Amino acid sequence: MDIALLKSKMALNGDTQITLAQKLGVTVPGLNNKFTGKSPFKHKEIEMIAKMYKLNAKDIKNIFFCEV
Repeated sequence: MDIALLKSKMALNGDTQITLAQKLGVTVPGLNNKFTGKSPFKHKEIEMIAKMYKLNAKDIKNIFFCEV
């Protein structure tokens, strides 16, 4: 998972962990758990993030499915 890439996409869109958590309907600690790998992103959350940040297939793969 490439959280740095996700955080860069968030910053480009003016989002923080707080605003992203609100948009996804999760708590900030819950989102932090996803960022640290303690819990996985749900399929629906990945879809929402991809749509919000206009991620292409390569970005989605790099952010959510590749080891960095």
